[in-house]
Amino acid sequence: MSWCLEELHEAIGYNVAGSRAPVFCLKLLITMTQSPNRTRFLRFLACAAGVLGGAGLGVILAFLATISAGAGHGTYTPAKLFFPYTMLLTLVDGRISNRLIALALIQFPVYGFLIGTAALNKYAVWIVIGSVAIGHAGAVAFCFSANLSGF
Repeated sequence: MSWCLEELHEAIGYNVAGSRAPVFCLKLLITMTQSPNRTRFLRFLACAAGVLGGAGLGVILAFLATISAGAGHGTYTPAKLFFPYTMLLTLVDGRISNRLIALALIQFPVYGFLIGTAALNKYAVWIVIGSVAIGHAGAVAFCFSANLSGF
């Protein structure tokens, strides 16, 4: 364990020997990556990274779509492009409700979760990415071809 702490000290220039939190985190990571449950732990990390990355991307895209909508006086094109499922559901509701906003905010974390679950298999990840991209592109095409009154 001490050789790992020394290499970490050399790599980041921080003396981890005097602090307990980095040592605990490092010991936990070393233990988990060397345990028989290594693949389960790596799969968890991949899923968590996908969900967090998708959530970050979703928040940024929601901000851009909201700014471009301009409180109803702008354009809804970015919202249709980034959140087609939500915009298609406005056909049912007739407006963008709080439930639809919540659906829009979980869309990209779901994409990240799907990609993260397949991340450990290089063939499966491309199949999942392609499926998500084709599904999203199809929904975008349908969203732009549908008559969304007021949007």
